[in-house]
Amino acid sequence: AKSKSILLLGDFITNEYFLGNSSKLDVDAPIPIVDVYEEKTFSMGAALIAESMKNLDLTVMPIGLLGDDRNGKWIKKKFNNLKIPTTSLITSSDFLTGTETRIFVNSFLVSRHDKFQRSKKINKNISTKLYNLIKKEIKNSDAVVVFDYGYTPLTDEINELLKNYSEKIPILISTTGKNYLNFKNSNVLIKMNRNNAQILVNDFSNTFKPKKIINEISKILNLKEILLTIADDGVIILNKNEILEIPATKHVRIDPKGIGEIMLSAMCMSLLESSDFAESCKIGNIAAGLAISKGFSSGEQTYTIKKKELEIAINEYENWLLEK
Repeated sequence: AKSKSILLLGDFITNEYFLGNSSKLDVDAPIPIVDVYEEKTFSMGAALIAESMKNLDLTVMPIGLLGDDRNGKWIKKKFNNLKIPTTSLITSSDFLTGTETRIFVNSFLVSRHDKFQRSKKINKNISTKLYNLIKKEIKNSDAVVVFDYGYTPLTDEINELLKNYSEKIPILISTTGKNYLNFKNSNVLIKMNRNNAQILVNDFSNTFKPKKIINEISKILNLKEILLTIADDGVIILNKNEILEIPATKHVRIDPKGIGEIMLSAMCMSLLESSDFAESCKIGNIAAGLAISKGFSSGEQTYTIKKKELEIAINEYENWLLEK
């Protein structure tokens, strides 16, 4: 049987770590002089989702923009090594590949530097090329995942195309704040965190009430399937007209980067197997806990998981629920 294909859109970014020691301060300011002994680069955003999907034995077609810069070249090289297609990744000298850089001194984080595309104006030819690539590839796709920080130009035309296809195949969206409004009145599936939920409903009170918030989101967007992640408290799901709460797994210990990306990858895998949104949220939650556990034990900040590892974790999770 032909393997199912996933179209992946969004912001392909990297996460850089500089690890160093310091024994003295700079003479110009009270900041440590860092003697860097190791540099690490990790996939983040849509780049991490592509890597995670590959490790879950999924067929993925990434579409997006990369800058003609060091980090864009790093992502392409990484994808080529993993045999992930790069033919639909547009490289442009007018675009900056998003990068988060963290500097650690004696194991403590002392500084973070972000480099992202600041100008929202992208050459119209690039926007048109992006739309045409999506229009071509979506016809052969069994699902679409969008991971959008707001830097890749997902135009109104692209958003309408995605909304139309949400009638035919699963379209899983993770974006920021008010950008969720671009997908109202459709059949897209939404994943959002607490911060973006509060921005969307304009509620920043200290008493966060997930059930109330998720109902408000449903009314604002006129959507019936929503996943809201609430950190240590797990996730809450609106599935049609039913609200379900899924506790965080026993694996949760720390909050490394990239857990949302791992969750989306596993959710998509589950949707292709069962087409059940609530079940996909459960699988995504388990995958997130497993990634956190593996990252904690290995000392790494991001960890992609293999399909076999996830299958074992699902069985462990079911047994854990029985014991509760």
